[in-house]
Amino acid sequence: MHPLRALFSLVVVFVLAACTTNIKKNSASASTSVPMEATSVRSGSTSVDLSAVPADAPEDLERGMAPGRMNLSGEGRVTNQGASMAAAGPPATPVDASPVDNSGPTRAELDAELLYPETAIRDPWERYNRRMYSINTRLDKYVARPIGVAYDKVIPDVVQHRVTAFFANLQEPRTFVNQILQGRPIGAATTLGRLLVNTTAGVGGIFDPASRMKLERTTEDFGQTLGVWGWDDSRYFVAPLLGPRTVRDFVGYFGDRPAAPIQYFDSDGVKTGLTILQLGSMRSAALPLDKMRAEAVDEYAFVRDAWMQRRRQQIEQRP
Repeated sequence: MHPLRALFSLVVVFVLAACTTNIKKNSASASTSVPMEATSVRSGSTSVDLSAVPADAPEDLERGMAPGRMNLSGEGRVTNQGASMAAAGPPATPVDASPVDNSGPTRAELDAELLYPETAIRDPWERYNRRMYSINTRLDKYVARPIGVAYDKVIPDVVQHRVTAFFANLQEPRTFVNQILQGRPIGAATTLGRLLVNTTAGVGGIFDPASRMKLERTTEDFGQTLGVWGWDDSRYFVAPLLGPRTVRDFVGYFGDRPAAPIQYFDSDGVKTGLTILQLGSMRSAALPLDKMRAEAVDEYAFVRDAWMQRRRQQIEQRP
């Protein structure tokens, strides 16, 4: 035989032998595993499509299933001991689906409590205070509020701003005196400069050129001065006509009377007119708060807590 023909025959024999060996291996592997992706098993009257079962499904998903064995709820059984099922591993731990409790405080609320800790409000006279608050509320309803509503409707906004600036300028002497009493000479000098500039160049305080000169306005009263001197814990007190106060601030109100310029006018008519105008300006500015008070669950507690918080900030956060 020609050597090339003999070599070609050996190559053909080798290839055929390799193919035969590969076919035998595939047949043996197919006999021990069931292809999950394209296998349908019929048992009795029940037909199950195994392509719907994931290859990595836990072994105990189906009812009556034992490790390494599928019960197809019929007479026959299909045994699957292939590598794909063995590699699935133990069943995954079920996730707890119980609802999350969100009733506790949020992180923002906890941070706010650390930054602004609440201080208990001393209100041992609450029974009296509630009664007086009710009386003051009726007086406000029939006297002060109608004046504020009429002022807001009749007086143009531009004029209202000028009236507010005028009465703010009348409070500068009170602030100046209390800054001296508090030992704040720089603040007192600034307030005195504001008073002089606005009273002259500002036409009696109707305009505010001092603010454009970087002379910032602050407000001080004798109640704040008493707080600086050490009377920082005072019980809540609703004064007749004056409204929310503390005992300290009620005493301070009378301490500020000598520094109120309105009482030094000679004419009683001018005093009365300025007092009514000031009442209208102040009550008009407070009209937006009426809705908040009406919607409060406890109006008395709402006003008390808001007023005490604001007053505490005025005393503690002074420049």
